[in-house]
Amino acid sequence: GSGGILNMGDNSLGKLVKELQKLTVHSASPPEKLTRETNFARWEARCKDYLQGLDARAHSGAILALLDDEVYDLALSAEISAATAPSAVLDGLREILGSFEHPWILQ
Repeated sequence: GSGGILNMGDNSLGKLVKELQKLTVHSASPPEKLTRETNFARWEARCKDYLQGLDARAHSGAILALLDDEVYDLALSAEISAATAPSAVLDGLREILGSFEHPWILQ
């Protein structure tokens, strides 16, 4: 009957391994490219999930890699680059895209 005890031990170890696998495997896949039509709030949330799986120093570059050409050009003209802090990159993009969503605010 000592086999039962061993089984329980294996089972809890197996659970632990599964939990660890979930943590490593479940690094979120990158969101779709950000365009002027993208729902920014949803994209930003997905982007943050994705960034959690990356090295902090790579965050700004990773965000810029998720921009389509048009938005990337706008970001460059707003002086947003890979050297910019990730939070500032996201704030800048929100401002850039917000100005397209609500053109009447500019009038």
